[in-house]
Amino acid sequence: MVQSCPRCGATLPAVDDGPAAFCAHCGLPQLTVSEHALREHAETLPNAAGGATGGPSVDATSLDWPVALRILSVATLAGVVPAAAIPSSVADGTVGGLTLLLVPMLSLAAVAFYQRARPLREMSPATGTRLGGTLGLMMGTLVAVITGITGFVLRYRFHSHVMDDKISAASDAMMKQIMETSPPPPELLGFLQSPEFHAGSFIAGYGMTVMLLIVAGSVCGWIAGALFRARRQRNLS
Repeated sequence: MVQSCPRCGATLPAVDDGPAAFCAHCGLPQLTVSEHALREHAETLPNAAGGATGGPSVDATSLDWPVALRILSVATLAGVVPAAAIPSSVADGTVGGLTLLLVPMLSLAAVAFYQRARPLREMSPATGTRLGGTLGLMMGTLVAVITGITGFVLRYRFHSHVMDDKISAASDAMMKQIMETSPPPPELLGFLQSPEFHAGSFIAGYGMTVMLLIVAGSVCGWIAGALFRARRQRNLS
């Protein structure tokens, strides 16, 4: 069957028992794709994006939690262990404040290492907030665990009352201030001096420490995410 070029009308020579791929007169390519073939190709694009197995495609905006948790675990140990290793920091209750001072640096480092480990993932303030908030939660939890274990060992293994004396001293100072301002009723005074109130105050104090670490980590992570996103946009522009 003789075919002609749709542009210039020249007859296409036969090559290998078929029409030529290009027009010898004007050079127009003679290969055409039907709409049916285009539709079939479009239907296969999602499977191709998902890989050879046809799995779901990777969302660039999602957080790779396995990688993030490994990075955050290292950052948590790097922030809490040195602070807890300072003599009497756990018994005095200052380990939480020391770790709080390290949160900005550790949040920035965690975001930087995550961006380096997953360069194709989108870095945004929201991603940095999740990384920083999770870091603060992990640091606060580790501080509480170390404090609890230390208090248990000191109390029941070495029969030391260091932490008990610290709690009692803080309670006595609070009671002295209350008595100087407005003496409470005897029932309330007895409750404030009870061991249950001391234990509740101790737990509430560490709960506030955990909340401060989460808030500080979230804020610092948000700032770090914004900085890295701006840096990427400058590199792409």
